[in-house]
Amino acid sequence: MRALWKVHRLSLLVILVVGSALGLAAQSLVATASASAAGTAVAPRAVGELDCNGFSTIQRSVRPGMMCADPHGSDGGRFTDNGHYIGHDEPSVRYISGRPGSGSNTTFTERLPRDPVALPTVRHPGRDVTHWFELTIAPWFSTTVCDPDSAPLLPCTPRSDRNAPHGKYPGGGAGFVELQFYPPGFAPFLDGISCDNAHWCSALNIDSLECTGNGSGPCNNRCVEPVNFAYVQTNGVPAGPPSPQLSDNATFTPNRHTLLMNPGDNITVHMFDAKIRGGHALEVTETDHTTGQSVRMIASAANGFMNTSPFNCKGSAFNFQPEYSTARPQNIIPWGIGPYMINNEFEIGHFEACRSVTGRSTFTSGHFTDTYY
Repeated sequence: MRALWKVHRLSLLVILVVGSALGLAAQSLVATASASAAGTAVAPRAVGELDCNGFSTIQRSVRPGMMCADPHGSDGGRFTDNGHYIGHDEPSVRYISGRPGSGSNTTFTERLPRDPVALPTVRHPGRDVTHWFELTIAPWFSTTVCDPDSAPLLPCTPRSDRNAPHGKYPGGGAGFVELQFYPPGFAPFLDGISCDNAHWCSALNIDSLECTGNGSGPCNNRCVEPVNFAYVQTNGVPAGPPSPQLSDNATFTPNRHTLLMNPGDNITVHMFDAKIRGGHALEVTETDHTTGQSVRMIASAANGFMNTSPFNCKGSAFNFQPEYSTARPQNIIPWGIGPYMINNEFEIGHFEACRSVTGRSTFTSGHFTDTYY
């Protein structure tokens, strides 16, 4: 990976600102039930994103190969989902700051990478032409949000450093935010990694974990790692239902409001706790300085975002808010494989080039059909 980064490092500029029916201990969950009113929980559909790893025992994933967070596990740090090891490589840079607001209000400016003019080759390892979709399928910026129904299944106070794990306290219930960017070249997104073959696009992902402790305890095998997903849109409205319970093909299909960015565009990303009608929620804005476009997405109940019950996998309308005030070293996602919070990452290890293909087959999801090998 070091050699590949050397080839492409000039194309990216980053400026820093910074189971079962539930073998869960009931006592540890009494204080963590969702704050939503009784009777408003939404039962999951037969297809959705209750488990972004695709191993839910009660629901089929809308999109195979969803990009998930890598939880801490009990087998030498490895995490298994219904018997499957789901870890992958996520080299990242973490930004540390004790300044108030550094954990709940961050800004990044970057220039989107360009691909070589020549098409990718598979002839001379280490000297081949390589495009970005082969190197990293989803570079992301991250933060942590409160979710009392996510591991460690404890109450969480938004924008408070008191949520940090310390001593025997495992930390407040938390979800992990990945503002993911998808390179061009491997479309369609529903069974690939690109919005189209010419542009970058991005989406707000919030991963939760339905397990006790820091991920090493019992998990609900029906909805181990539910994910909320929404493209960042020019009108601020998700392309389809973002929640794990209701997401469908529209959720993962770009529409005319999905921001498409050109390779080489200069963009600014802002993640912060926004004041909305009836409270607060995490808002993400992106400004493409090259084209002049400005877009946003708010992780709010009004936009269809939900957290997931660790008891029955039902969803409740929820406003996700930044968990911490600062980006101090101890402020982390309690169940992550690493000390993640405010990070910039290049997710690798998902793609291998090949010289030829065999075994023609078809992937079908609703009215969507695609051929693969």
